[in-house]
Amino acid sequence: MSKYGEKFEKSLNKAASNFIGVRKTAAAGLFVLGTIYGFIWLFFIDVLIGNEEFQDPVITGFAVVPVFAAIVLSVAAIFAFGVWVNLCVPVWEYERVVRRMLLIAAASGDDANALKVQIEKARRSGDKEFISQTADKYYDVYEERVKSSADCPDGFCRAAEWVMTHSKARLNARMAVLYAFAAMFLAHMIVFLTYMRAEFRDMSRSLEVAAVLGLLFSLMFVAGIVYNAIVRSKTYTLYRSCIDDVVRAAEFMGEDHAALKATLAEAERKRDIFTVIATVGKYNALIEQVKSEKLAETDGNARGDFDGHFLQQLGWSLLCVAVTAVTLGIAFPVTYVWMLRFQTHHTIYDGKRLSFDGNAAGLIGNWLKWLVLCIPTLFVYAFTIPKKLLVWKAKHTHFEGGIKFLGGSWTGNAWMLVLVRAYTFLLTLLTIGFLQPIFTNIRIKYERSRTVTDGRQITYEGKGTELLLWWLLWNFLSIVTLWIYAQCRKISLNRWLARRTHLGGYAKRH
Repeated sequence: MSKYGEKFEKSLNKAASNFIGVRKTAAAGLFVLGTIYGFIWLFFIDVLIGNEEFQDPVITGFAVVPVFAAIVLSVAAIFAFGVWVNLCVPVWEYERVVRRMLLIAAASGDDANALKVQIEKARRSGDKEFISQTADKYYDVYEERVKSSADCPDGFCRAAEWVMTHSKARLNARMAVLYAFAAMFLAHMIVFLTYMRAEFRDMSRSLEVAAVLGLLFSLMFVAGIVYNAIVRSKTYTLYRSCIDDVVRAAEFMGEDHAALKATLAEAERKRDIFTVIATVGKYNALIEQVKSEKLAETDGNARGDFDGHFLQQLGWSLLCVAVTAVTLGIAFPVTYVWMLRFQTHHTIYDGKRLSFDGNAAGLIGNWLKWLVLCIPTLFVYAFTIPKKLLVWKAKHTHFEGGIKFLGGSWTGNAWMLVLVRAYTFLLTLLTIGFLQPIFTNIRIKYERSRTVTDGRQITYEGKGTELLLWWLLWNFLSIVTLWIYAQCRKISLNRWLARRTHLGGYAKRH
């Protein structure tokens, strides 16, 4: 058996029996079926609905027939797609291994075109032994030159293989077509259902139910293809982000990063995967070394703090509230950046002062994009905005002596963030605010424990019961001072939080 395993052996048997022709036949059949399905939908909408005789109650009953025919075709299209995939998976596996062999051959200096011709002749003649031995040969070359020595991030080698065996232009074109198809289908569904509601309010609901089912089946079909394309796009994104990290690491170390970038681009153009992987592995090892040195410099006895003053906090708060109110919320991104800059620049974690390099212009662009995306998604997209704000904040937050090019992020789930905030808010209301510190601590712990700053994981050790005791003390001092100290509670809370927030180890990249 080949070193690629039983899966490749089965795919090789299929490919050697000229099974590739079945793939093309199945694709043609699926295309014809989809064309017929689309024609029936056009016929039903443009002819039957546009015909005034369709208003006749006698004819109305027959209108369901084309709809159910469309549903049957939708189900048939999904079934045909499933059969097509099952038939073609072995061929896809075979072609993947062949592309990998040719890539390794080209990177090793062999004639990849000649090898391709030899493999095709062997496949047509049924010489599976030659293909299997050739695959094993280049498998050993890859293992020896890459996996045994390269210190690359997880998944990069596979991503590099995929990028160098696929065309970026072809991927972009495929993504554009699929997204356009999905958008047109969604628009078709909305227009069609709206038209039915306006023209046939008194007719049977069966027509609407049938149409919705047919459209949902079809959307499931389209969603599967789009999902596959998105997964492939993420692979390319992983590859590009690793390459960008290498270039930024070279710049951080004072090397000629422009020349390095050109070298990597040339190696990618020549499909020299060994040079790319070796370079990324080299700089990834250097990055890990720098990270170890930075961790060794961390003073475990240094304390966190917040050195902002009451008048500063009050002034910025009043200014932000006033500007947001006057602009009816339009200037929210600007005021949000103002408050972030004030709070960040006065915050210290483990003796290292934070800084913030975000600007209102960058946030406004993202803010408008997020608001626009809320419209076609019926505001479902709005639930992801809180996470996006945390990600944007972490991306532009740094600490003194940090490795900035490692970047920051927030790694939590968008929906879980919304649930945690809603949960803590409701419990605060139910307890009439008496246990607010405990629930506030739950929310803060969830958010901070998933924050990464300059590549380092933020840790938080605050306890809700301890915060509750401090909260009672601050309220007592407010009463004693005739509510004067109440204005300083926010400063005290920030200082308490900073002293219990620490810079942990470096988070796993990518």
